[in-house]
Amino acid sequence: MIRPASLSDRMARDANNYDLLRLLLALTVIFGHAGALSPRPGYLDPVHWLIGFDYSGGVAVKVFFFLSGLFVTDSMITSRSVVRFAVMRAARLFPGLIVCLTITAFIVGPLFTGLPVFDYLRNPLTLRYIAANLTLTDLQWRLPGVFTDSHYGINGSLWTLPAETRLYVVVGLLSLLGTFVRRSSATLAIALAAYFVLCHPDLPFGGAEAQGPTLCFLGGMAAAVHKRDLPLNAILALIIWLCALAAWGNPPAHALFYCAVIYSVLCIFQSSLLLRLRLPGDFSYGVYVYGFVVQQAFAAVVPTAHPLVNAFVCMPIATAVAVLSWFLVERPALSTARRLLAVCTLPRIDARSLGLAEPGSAQG
Repeated sequence: MIRPASLSDRMARDANNYDLLRLLLALTVIFGHAGALSPRPGYLDPVHWLIGFDYSGGVAVKVFFFLSGLFVTDSMITSRSVVRFAVMRAARLFPGLIVCLTITAFIVGPLFTGLPVFDYLRNPLTLRYIAANLTLTDLQWRLPGVFTDSHYGINGSLWTLPAETRLYVVVGLLSLLGTFVRRSSATLAIALAAYFVLCHPDLPFGGAEAQGPTLCFLGGMAAAVHKRDLPLNAILALIIWLCALAAWGNPPAHALFYCAVIYSVLCIFQSSLLLRLRLPGDFSYGVYVYGFVVQQAFAAVVPTAHPLVNAFVCMPIATAVAVLSWFLVERPALSTARRLLAVCTLPRIDARSLGLAEPGSAQG
């Protein structure tokens, strides 16, 4: 029998099209938010109508977190340098966020504020919007006089960034402790973390809303640790879906549903057909951080628009902005970080240098 491809075989960029997957997930988040930002009596998100316990944007965010846990953990295991890991995570997160917050405060804000522009600009909350949200600890949801009728703040999507950043810190700390030197220790640490999250649904980083995404991130970490032993097989995907359907209405059904969705997209987006649909960059982050603001602006201009109109008008606009963000901000920031790391002699801060782990393969 032909051995099925493993996740490890498909982790290389040229062996999958997860850039396209992430872009589609970000667009799905926009689709999911449309019902809240352009409400219409009787409208129900299709995914919520189908499954009842989540909506399209929520499912997309959970898959996002799984992929994030998978790739950042694999990066940490591969590089074995917490300093390099931290620099690259910061370069991926903050430059795009800084520009997004600046554009929101000084372009979108003056255009949509109900205050005189001079009063808006001198209001301390305008500058604080950028400073507070860059800390990723005490997010500021409002700008003076902007979208005051909205219940969700100017950019509700930002709520996931503090939770994800703290999970990056967890990955770095586990590496410092030597957890990833052996698969057994890594598996135990991830299992204990999942147990903690299950026992404390009101998490200190993100609250109850972050519980599901956090568990998915931990699932991605586990997949990275066991990537050599995790096959990608359509038959196995079908079996997981059948188990989810068989358990429907019982407590395991929700977890099996997310497992089925995540496993299926991992299989689908390494297919030879989708490998041909290459994107020139990773536009998902830009779509995610700008999408909510674009939708808010559209809802303010066309308050009677149907949710589907909001979604399908804002998707291409957010994508266009994301493309500019990638080529003008995000990719140059990542390239600069890589060049700095290449010329700097970094301290090797990892488990081996601290004497906390035995030498060995990061895969165990």
